[in-house]
Amino acid sequence: MTILLAALAAAFAALCIWLTVRIVNRRERWAKWTIAGLILVSACLAVWWMTSPQEGILFDPIEMRSEMNSSQ
Repeated sequence: MTILLAALAAAFAALCIWLTVRIVNRRERWAKWTIAGLILVSACLAVWWMTSPQEGILFDPIEMRSEMNSSQ
């Protein structure tokens, strides 16, 4: 899973660099819309990832509160 995630991140970075070169060199309208869409999608994925509970990465305040009350 880690290798797949790293490969997808590298492919996404390469795509963004390629689109940036297309925008700078040729000023193509489709490239501008594509990069804007990619930015929007990546921002949405970042917000989703930050707000979704992930075991082992983020702590659960409710679970921590119940553990603190049981130890007292």
